Amino acid sequence: MARRGGKHICSKSAGPATSGLLAVLIFLAQTGLPVRAQDNIPPTVLTMIESAAAHADASMMSAVVIDGISSHPSSVEAIVQAAAHAAPAYSLKVSLDALDAFPGFSEQITQAAASVTQEIAGTVNAIAKQPTPLLGANVFLPPSPGEVDFEQRRKEGGLSDFDISLAVGPGLEPTYEGDDAYDAVLFPDIHITWRDRLFLDWTGSSGEHLRRGFGAKLLRSRTFTAGPYLTYDPGREESVSPNLLGMGDVDSVFEAGIFAEWHSGSYQFSVDYKQSLLEEGHNGSLLTLAGGYGERITDQLGVGFTGWATYASENYMTSYYSVNAQQAAATSLTRPIFNPGSGFKDIAGNITLRFDWNENWHSLFAGQWKRLVGDAAASTLSVTDADNQLFLGTTIGYKF
Repeated sequence: MARRGGKHICSKSAGPATSGLLAVLIFLAQTGLPVRAQDNIPPTVLTMIESAAAHADASMMSAVVIDGISSHPSSVEAIVQAAAHAAPAYSLKVSLDALDAFPGFSEQITQAAASVTQEIAGTVNAIAKQPTPLLGANVFLPPSPGEVDFEQRRKEGGLSDFDISLAVGPGLEPTYEGDDAYDAVLFPDIHITWRDRLFLDWTGSSGEHLRRGFGAKLLRSRTFTAGPYLTYDPGREESVSPNLLGMGDVDSVFEAGIFAEWHSGSYQFSVDYKQSLLEEGHNGSLLTLAGGYGERITDQLGVGFTGWATYASENYMTSYYSVNAQQAAATSLTRPIFNPGSGFKDIAGNITLRFDWNENWHSLFAGQWKRLVGDAAASTLSVTDADNQLFLGTTIGYKF
């Protein structure tokens, strides 16, 4: 896990009392309070806390606390409390850094901070009550906040390292991108996270950023998340449509990607870039820019709106939209040669409704519109008047 530290902005509620509070904390630090042994804190974590206190390094103490909580989430309050007693002068910074990394533990962190002074607890609690992102890691989904779910499970004694949501149902989408015929397909919606660090995300619709596959959140705060991922492009078979006969297959291929997401209340913005790992398949790259808004209408019903645009490299466009001389001669259809270049290939938007039947079962209803643009729309593989591509799907799922 990356060390955390640096500059943090505290809420205005801490401003008037800052000088006096620091004076009290420095005085407490000089009294040499020992680290209180905790039965539920691993000895290695206590050793690292003592080392950070001995080095008088606030950033080091924050990193130790965050790493300790990540490895031992059931000991969050004891770890923060031990650090506060080891170095009271740093307890406000450590508490805020821990809250920034684990907003789902706000109540426990506040209680731990109160073991030093109530003033610190008040400051931490005020910041903890600031709005947290309502959209999940995937901007396709309306809010079913992972942080809120995490806090609820903690209160109910069901805290787990894993957060798993599996859903599947029927969908309807174009036979291939650019076709005017539609096929019934399987619509999966899979989201698995481990300690909010590693993830497996796959939503079966046309958004490239919705199929990140397996990845890691290497950078994370209350408003920003970023990291790498490994995903998969299924390719395209010419046998799926008479319009593709003679065009040959586009082989499937693994892709390496990187993402960054910004959260602000109910809004979320993301950037995804992914590149083919092999010369097989499309052997190109895609850049996706997305923005979304999600809100709860009732305790059970949520709605989400998302829009995005996809920029494709020349290799990608050539694989999926070009027609060379050999392909033109191999089909009985009148199809001129077409050589596309790089550029934006589509813009898209969707509306999603999510209904939570209870704490475990939920349903998803999605409607999506995509507009082919540039050379994707001009390609002779794209059917006339089929620039507007639609997707409809519904799922029923279970959250473990």
